Amino acid sequence: MSYHPVPHDSPCPPPGQPPSPYPPQPDFPPPQPPVGQPFPPPPPPGYQGYFNEVYPPPPPAPQPSQDDHQNDTGCCSCLKGWYAIPLDCLFKVIGANNFVFRIWNECTRHLFILVCLMEIIFCPLFSILKLLISEIGDYSFMIHVRFFFFFWESLKPN
Repeated sequence: MSYHPVPHDSPCPPPGQPPSPYPPQPDFPPPQPPVGQPFPPPPPPGYQGYFNEVYPPPPPAPQPSQDDHQNDTGCCSCLKGWYAIPLDCLFKVIGANNFVFRIWNECTRHLFILVCLMEIIFCPLFSILKLLISEIGDYSFMIHVRFFFFFWESLKPN
């Protein structure tokens, strides 16, 4: 005796599972890709991500213009920090290597005193020159920062 008195077209569920409450769908399961074909197809060029957001193009890079030459005051860029060249030479003569002071290692306190004097004498001079000549640049600020950094490092115990 059959438990299904009326014949039907849907396949029976496997033993131990209840029957599906949904009627059979004609296009399920989804079609499988042919053998050897990629699935899904690769994204088109310009694909921006999962949600395919459209972002505006980046702004164009700035182009050099003739205004730079028209606003030039005649001061060569290599001369804007002219006072740093003899100062760098002086540091190399007294034993420092390109602004890296070996204060407590080689020259001990003599170099430290010399650097203190140079900070007192030269940095106000550089600040005045920077006020008088606007094309000097930020070398005086750099020298202040380097001096105070090495002062602080030299005061730490070894």
